[in-house]
Amino acid sequence: MRRRKRIMEGLDQDIREHIAMETQDNIERGMPPEEARYAAMRKFGNVTRVKEEIREVWSFVWLEQLLQDVRFALRMLGKNPGFALTAVLILALGIAANVIVFGVLQALVLRQLDVPHADRVIGLPGTHII
Repeated sequence: MRRRKRIMEGLDQDIREHIAMETQDNIERGMPPEEARYAAMRKFGNVTRVKEEIREVWSFVWLEQLLQDVRFALRMLGKNPGFALTAVLILALGIAANVIVFGVLQALVLRQLDVPHADRVIGLPGTHII
């Protein structure tokens, strides 16, 4: 956290210095100071957008957002443990049902036949063997 804060403070300083240098260049070209600063800000663009884009480049924004979502979910589940237990049980039952169904499907349909030359066995049209 401290490293990121230090980096963002350094970025703020770099942006201020850049705008100050551009303002000084504009003043040297003959613009009044107020107009020179306004022109420098206009040339630089949206400061907030630049900060956000640089933050996205310098950090793992998706990981930070994931961690925030996980922390929020744990807080909410901790506030209502009955709901949390119900949700976990329903998920466990759903996963178990999927495992059982896939196990039966694999045993009956997906596994290869236990006969010699199983790749040469063909089915007859109109017959349904399960």
